[in-house]
Amino acid sequence: MIIYCIILFVIIIFRATYLPVWKKLIDEKAIVGIMSGISAVNGIPSAANKYLLTDVLRNEWNFTGYVISNEFHFFFSFLLFFSFFQAIVIPYLRYRVLFILQQH
Repeated sequence: MIIYCIILFVIIIFRATYLPVWKKLIDEKAIVGIMSGISAVNGIPSAANKYLLTDVLRNEWNFTGYVISNEFHFFFSFLLFFSFFQAIVIPYLRYRVLFILQQH
């Protein structure tokens, strides 16, 4: 019972601290793909974590983009760069343009 409570606590903290950033990016259509990490959540590798990849990402957040494993990242580096560009560079430029326009 105590292990169940610990796992539940970890999931609650994980959902409250780590996942909101990704949810916001997905809601704003700022990314087209996600690469699963090499880490594990609750002892389950991220690349095989049904809870993260299916339950949360696909079913709860309705993410329709691609998900790749980090195993073959060298084949998909151009896609990751494109995702980085969409997730970081374009929102930053949009923010800067709006900031500059508001100043005038």
